[in-house]
Amino acid sequence: MVRRLGNSLRSFETFVTAIVGLIALPTCLVFAQLPTGTILGVVKDSSGAVIPGAGVTITNIDTSLTRTGASAQDGSYRFPALPVGHYRLDVMKEGFSALSRTGITLEVGQEARIDLILEVGSPGQTVTVAEEAPLVQTSSSTLGGVVNEQQVSDLPLNGRNLIGLTLMQPGVTQTTVLPSLTIGNVMTTGVTMSNNGMSIHSNSYMLDGANTIGFFGINNSSIIGTTMGIDGVKEYKVVTNTPSAEYGLAMGGQTTVVSKGGTNQFHGDLFDYLRNDVLDARNYFDALDKLNFNGFGTDKSLNYPGKRIPPYHRNNFGAAFGGPIKKDKTFFYAVYEGLRQSWGQTVATNTLPGNCFDSGTHVVTASSLSACSGVATSNINPYVLHVLTAPIVPGQMGLFPYPNANIDSSGIRLRGATFNYSFPYIQPTSENYGQIRLDENLSNSDTFFARYTHEHAEQVANRSYWYNRDYVSGAMQFATLSETHIFSPALLNTLRGSFSRNLVFGQSTTSPRITDPGTILQPGQDMGGFTPAGSVTALGFIAADGRYVNNIYTYSDDLYWTKGKHAFKFGTLINNFHIPENGHFNNRGNVQFPTLSNLAQGIYSYMVTLGGTLSPSQARYWGQKTFGFYIQDDSGRFVTLPRRMGPARHKGRFRAGSGATTPRSKPSVRESVSRGTHWATGRWPSGAAPASTTISPTLARCCSMGHAASRRWTSSPRSTTPTRLWPR
Repeated sequence: MVRRLGNSLRSFETFVTAIVGLIALPTCLVFAQLPTGTILGVVKDSSGAVIPGAGVTITNIDTSLTRTGASAQDGSYRFPALPVGHYRLDVMKEGFSALSRTGITLEVGQEARIDLILEVGSPGQTVTVAEEAPLVQTSSSTLGGVVNEQQVSDLPLNGRNLIGLTLMQPGVTQTTVLPSLTIGNVMTTGVTMSNNGMSIHSNSYMLDGANTIGFFGINNSSIIGTTMGIDGVKEYKVVTNTPSAEYGLAMGGQTTVVSKGGTNQFHGDLFDYLRNDVLDARNYFDALDKLNFNGFGTDKSLNYPGKRIPPYHRNNFGAAFGGPIKKDKTFFYAVYEGLRQSWGQTVATNTLPGNCFDSGTHVVTASSLSACSGVATSNINPYVLHVLTAPIVPGQMGLFPYPNANIDSSGIRLRGATFNYSFPYIQPTSENYGQIRLDENLSNSDTFFARYTHEHAEQVANRSYWYNRDYVSGAMQFATLSETHIFSPALLNTLRGSFSRNLVFGQSTTSPRITDPGTILQPGQDMGGFTPAGSVTALGFIAADGRYVNNIYTYSDDLYWTKGKHAFKFGTLINNFHIPENGHFNNRGNVQFPTLSNLAQGIYSYMVTLGGTLSPSQARYWGQKTFGFYIQDDSGRFVTLPRRMGPARHKGRFRAGSGATTPRSKPSVRESVSRGTHWATGRWPSGAAPASTTISPTLARCCSMGHAASRRWTSSPRSTTPTRLWPR
């Protein structure tokens, strides 16, 4: 019989591999990451003998959701796809006292093994046992950790940034190694993590099955670096290694977040957190008004008259409320969180040296520019002189202001100083977050929930000079519809559809906007980039400002089938990506001069503008579809895996029994990365297996396959007519 079983498994493996080979193409696998858990175990008597046919009922304490089943011939029972929460197990069997097991807390992604022991007696007698589920998960080899509801509520969080709790998990580290900027600083915001040394692009973030990864694929933070909505999160799990078959989409950490739903009790909260500058220390660059120039005293800020230091005010407020609409049937939970922040900054930069300005008027003239650059007055480029001397912005002549910090009497920067100009700026930031969830127990065999999440943030940041601004805004929307139907105690299906939208908008401009035709580099556009010399801070802008959107439509279906000792799981996840973008790639121009001498003569080293190669705005559309499928069998056996597990195929045979066994030879392992297939018997991370490890009671045989298709459409660039501004 053992030989026949081994032959059947090998035949099944060959069949599945053949199917995969026909339909799979190289792709990024994308599978469901369900925000649910499983409770399983064995019903026994006091002597340890299994009890088949025992009636098992599980009840959610919070919502009165009830499922019923019976123990199999080997005494085992299983309740898959349960919502996370608090449960009670009730067991009855003729000839035995009834058993009620309470105190069970099911976490996301958990397989809680609860063995039930019945005592001989009358069914009218009930034995109540209050005990939590075991902390050690023996039914799965998946590595990771759960941030539960109590931790989410009680642990201190700087800025109420939820994803920071992920750093508590082993192998997860925060990284500051980031790619180059694309839209201002939105790629560098939030907590950026690496899982066991993986790339920061290798992480997946899911909320109730909806993909919440940001537009740039690094994290799920907003444009201002927050992950708001703590009160709307019940718990979340981070899978760091050996995920089961339904996980996919990324090689690194798999983060599955479960939103909070209502219960039979009304509950909620109201909060307001305030941070300000009362206890802050003065920054080195926040100069004091030592000469009492502003008339408020020598211990006050020079840049912020009457204040000790630059002002700072952060107000984080919100509320949450939920409960029953109809007891035991319909529940709701709503969350709102807002943020308003004013951050006073002293911006330090390097403007033109003081000897480039007239010593009396502090305005650039032909003679002063000649003196600082070493270029004869007759050779000074008139277009350059116009940019440095014309009344382009209010209250200032030319693009670059006279130095005002760390300078001597002639305006030259002091030895050892790193900047010669500073100015005050108060950066405004705002964010609004809202979420609502509705749960419905349609019947004992049907449950449904819907959730919608919306976040919008705005920020106005200053660049190197007081008139140069970055306007950045972003919005995130996530919606999920999910229905679970129980066909029988052994057959259950979960159907889910979701929509995810990430929008980022960024634009640099001058305030007020520069319109002087002799200064702007591209007619009809805002001022572009201007670098007067390598020692002077450039007048910059967002290199690819514009509007970027990522729309994801997702469909998933997961079927659970329990047959004897086997717990089969079949699933699919289909993603449809729509990515329209309208980016402005250097369409306003950029010119750079290496030295003051080159500047004075108009000899540039780099130009992307009129007279050079201009990159006009382009409207682009990206589309991609991914198809993922998986099959998994959790078999109720204890299997000891040897140290060596290679891609070679080996025949294996296992002894039957209730305890741990040792295979006579290596288990069968087959992997094909290039074709997107995966078949494994007892999965183990490469290079990390100890001499022998017992995985109990699962024999994780899984098969997954994927296929992806993509398309791209790009509009024709707008034509431009160059007009020379800077003579060669």
